[in-house]
Amino acid sequence: MPLESLLSLVKKLRERIDVYGNKLRKNEALTRYALIDPLLRELGWDTEDPGSVIPEYPVGADKADYALLSDGKAVMIVEAKSLDTSLQGEVLDQGLRYSLIEKTRYCSVTDGQRWEIYYDTHKPGDTDKKRLAQFDLKDQSVAEACLKALVLWRPPAMVSWRPNLDSRTKEGSENKGGTDDRGSWEQQASETPFGRSYWAQKASPASLELMEELVRLVQAVEPGLQPNYKKEYVGMANSGGARNFVVFKPQKREVIIRFKLHQSQEHEKRFERAGFSPSRYNKIHKEYSIKIGHHSLEQGRENLPPFILLARDFYNAK
Repeated sequence: MPLESLLSLVKKLRERIDVYGNKLRKNEALTRYALIDPLLRELGWDTEDPGSVIPEYPVGADKADYALLSDGKAVMIVEAKSLDTSLQGEVLDQGLRYSLIEKTRYCSVTDGQRWEIYYDTHKPGDTDKKRLAQFDLKDQSVAEACLKALVLWRPPAMVSWRPNLDSRTKEGSENKGGTDDRGSWEQQASETPFGRSYWAQKASPASLELMEELVRLVQAVEPGLQPNYKKEYVGMANSGGARNFVVFKPQKREVIIRFKLHQSQEHEKRFERAGFSPSRYNKIHKEYSIKIGHHSLEQGRENLPPFILLARDFYNAK
C-alpha cells in the first residue's frame, strides 16, 4: 500500500462525506459501503475475502459488524455506525463487550469519519487506558489522518497482524539472502549470521518487537522493504539491495532510529515539534538519531512517517 494511494483515498472519502453526508447519517449500511469498507481494503483488509474480514460476525446471540482476521482467527472487532453517531457510551460498550467475549485483543468503533482503536480488549480494565489511537478523516489534515490510520494497516507480507506488540516471531531456516519472496520477514529474520536471534540476545525480545512495529511505518512509505540484520544495526533492503534511509539499533528497553537527512535547523525544529529530541547530527554518516521506547510507540506511529518520507527522498537524491 503506497502512502500516496492512501492519501488519495482519504481525499475521496472526505468528498463523499461532504456530498452524501445527509444520506450517510441516515443509513448505516451505506456508511459501511461508502466509507468504512474502502478504508479497510486500502489498509490491507480484503472485505471480499472471508479469510480476512467477516461482516456480521456471530458473537453469542448477537453479531458484531466486522471481525478482522489473521491466521484464521479474529484479531479485531469493529463496530460500525452511521455517520455522526456518537462512538461513546452504548456503542463503545457494545464493541468492548464483543471483544471480551471473543477474546480479541483489539476493538475499533467508527462512524466512517471518526475511528477509535482500543487494545487489550480481551480482558477487563480502564477503557481510557486501552485507547491505542484515534483519528478523524475530516477534522484533521489529510496527511495527519493517513498517518494515524496506519495503526490499522495490515501489510500483505505479514504472517500475522500485530498493531501493538502482541505476537512472537517464528524462527526461520537458513538463508543468507533474507530478501526473497519465500515468506514474510519474520520468517526470514534468523536467516543471516546476525539475524533476529542475535539481536534478541544483544538487545531484548521486547525491543525487537518494538522495532518491528516501527519497521511497519517504513514499509508503509516504501512497500517491499524488509529488515536487513547486521552486526551493528538493522537496516532495510529489498531484492535490489540495501535501502538504508532509515536504520535501527535495538537496545535493552528502547530502539535508536537513524534517519538519513541533511543537517538543518528546520529538521531539528520538526523533531522538537513532534516531541523528539534528536542526538547531535552525525556529519560523517549524515544522520539524525532519536530513541523510541514502548511508552512512546503511539507518538512514533503518529509523528515518524513524515521523517521517513524526508529520509527516503534525501537518500534517493544522493
